[in-house]
Amino acid sequence: LISKKYNPDIIHETYYNKDNLIHFKNKIKVLTIYDLIHEKFKSKYFNQIIPSKSDIIDNVDYFICISKKTQKDFIKYYKVSPKKTSVIYLGCDHLKNNFKKFEKIRPIPEKYILFVGSRDRYKDFNILVKSIKSSNKLKNYKVVCFGGGKFSLNEKKEYKLDKKYIHLDGDDLLLRNLYIYAEVFINTSSYEGFGIPNLEAMSLGCPVITSNIEVFKEIGGNSCLYFKCKNHIDLKNKLHKLLFNQTLKKKLIYNGYKNSKKFTWKNCGKKTFKIYLSLFSKLQKF
Repeated sequence: LISKKYNPDIIHETYYNKDNLIHFKNKIKVLTIYDLIHEKFKSKYFNQIIPSKSDIIDNVDYFICISKKTQKDFIKYYKVSPKKTSVIYLGCDHLKNNFKKFEKIRPIPEKYILFVGSRDRYKDFNILVKSIKSSNKLKNYKVVCFGGGKFSLNEKKEYKLDKKYIHLDGDDLLLRNLYIYAEVFINTSSYEGFGIPNLEAMSLGCPVITSNIEVFKEIGGNSCLYFKCKNHIDLKNKLHKLLFNQTLKKKLIYNGYKNSKKFTWKNCGKKTFKIYLSLFSKLQKF
């Protein structure tokens, strides 16, 4: 309804939506591609209704991908011309900027390792659990899981979660404070389109240990400690290396903070607007 009222020259969708393709056939259509999760893990989403993406993609003029890895996967799966795509990184400065005037409050008194978001499917939360259980050195650390829903009965039974594991839900202010006071942020995911939590942690001075998947290396560079994907022993070793080496920890915090400054929402907006202008100027020539 809003689109009809303002009659825009460019329609930019952030998900696969047929409605605007029908109502605005003669307008420039842009689509943001976040990841190719459903394509890569079809077997894990067999019981969910997934939109018919191919029909929608055929009617889009230009695609903005949130990482080079996402761009590569998108071109691979849908055979789209690279000339119709660009990479624009997302920002990570929202938590830092939105709560500058708010007091920093420690969420829990004990030392803790932080995990954020969904824990199922390709997120590989079990890798973190295994690494903790295989180490006597980590027995005094709590594991805080923010978001992703409460621990299910199946999780509690399968992973034998004890009082060491704490689940918290809350707003962005709580999440900010969790990053600030965490000993380390862990991301065990085996596939992502970008990895905002990694950068959120860096922007708030929290060191990051993450799986060594392609996109995390693209976004993180030398600001993370990487472990072999799906390898809980390597994750355990990396946890030992970071938690008991203050020099390394300070180095990662410094590198992470410096790296996070490259990813701002202002830059994201500017680059997106440049693409709008370019597409609009091409339209005017016809």
